[in-house]
Amino acid sequence: MRVYSSDLHIHTCLSPCGDLEMAPKDIVRRAREEGLDIIGITDHNTGKNVGAVQEAAKGFSVSVMPGMEVQTIEEVHVLTFFETIDDLRTWDGMVYEALPDIANNPAYFGDQPIVNADGEILGFEERLLLNSLQMTLEQVFREVGKLGGYCIPAHIDKESFGLIKQLGLIPLNLNIAVAEIQDLQQAPQLSELKGLQLIASSDAHFLAEVGARRSDLLLRETSFLELTMALEGKEGRRVVSIR
Repeated sequence: MRVYSSDLHIHTCLSPCGDLEMAPKDIVRRAREEGLDIIGITDHNTGKNVGAVQEAAKGFSVSVMPGMEVQTIEEVHVLTFFETIDDLRTWDGMVYEALPDIANNPAYFGDQPIVNADGEILGFEERLLLNSLQMTLEQVFREVGKLGGYCIPAHIDKESFGLIKQLGLIPLNLNIAVAEIQDLQQAPQLSELKGLQLIASSDAHFLAEVGARRSDLLLRETSFLELTMALEGKEGRRVVSIR
């Protein structure tokens, strides 16, 4: 086993708050410049650009975890990851059904382009992605689990859309083992008080932000199974550091 560097929270240009410079090939290039081995592509309530990032990463030593950042009805953000792009596409269809049918206003929120690996625009997502799903936090955990996926509450210490601030607690019935944190200075206190394994990631919306926060993981290889084992500290896999 060896230590791999990961940033599991990166948006592409498809997220309305993501900069148009967040094209797949440029994200991969920036990840390599930053020495990242694993990246998670987690656009808001959609996975439609993940395949393009995986295509852009071919030939590079960067593993792309298929993911999505969803917003629950309680306005809690959750990172959801899957082993295969097909599993993510199934989840994408379920999320789309639960997303309010409200049109995007590009003049206000920005465009939502679906692109290929080179960043060429194939079309636009017309439905506004910055909305809460008609799914509870519990439903998200349950449905992702049914698909063999993995949930990580995002930026739990954040004033907006963070689990602790939104709910005031960490629901025990969800058996949450790991969560993402933004303020690294709070990590020791939160980890001790809440009994959580914490990770750090950039929540990058601009290329310069990729890798700004990261988690170093002890793994045998950069697979989905190894990642989840490290997040739960199983069989010697573990989170070595967050920075």
